[in-house]
Amino acid sequence: MHLLYVDESGHADEVTQKYFIMVGVSFFEKQTYWVANELDAIAARFNPADPFSIELHGSPMKQGKGIWKGISGHARAEAFKDSDLYNIIEPRFDQDAGIVHGLHIRTL
Repeated sequence: MHLLYVDESGHADEVTQKYFIMVGVSFFEKQTYWVANELDAIAARFNPADPFSIELHGSPMKQGKGIWKGISGHARAEAFKDSDLYNIIEPRFDQDAGIVHGLHIRTL
């Protein structure tokens, strides 16, 4: 079985936004263990006692909002770079591993 994660950026019905981005990644069910370990280790750098309380969400990380307030810009940038799924999965999986990379951008 494969697990699919899909996320979007922007709003398709917002006329002031030029782009709506949707991206997805598919993992074979046993491969999620490695991805989860990598992401948990990044979160644990900021709250070792409760890494599950740390949301690795790009916008708050970049802007220093919410749980990221008070964390240095350098530390946030490193966490952002380290938590990029492409950087996590590319070194670990080959093309036969069932990973689907896809990005479709259309002007609204």
